[in-house]
Amino acid sequence: MFGVPLSVVVAWIMGINLDLDLKLLETASLVAAIIITSITLQDGNSHYLKGAILVLAYIVICVCFFVLRKSSEKTFTL
Repeated sequence: MFGVPLSVVVAWIMGINLDLDLKLLETASLVAAIIITSITLQDGNSHYLKGAILVLAYIVICVCFFVLRKSSEKTFTL
């Protein structure tokens, strides 16, 4: 529960700019990960298909961040 706030405080002490200003993609991926995890583990048991769903959700989130980073790196010069 205190992992993220502790990381922010330690980053401030180290002089690294780290804040909790989450953009739309970060917020949406966090909410989606929480919802997917709660739905898949709702009944208390697990099997390979539920694990595959969680891994697939993780891969989709990683691809979204990768594509967003690549599109923001493109610069247009005339």
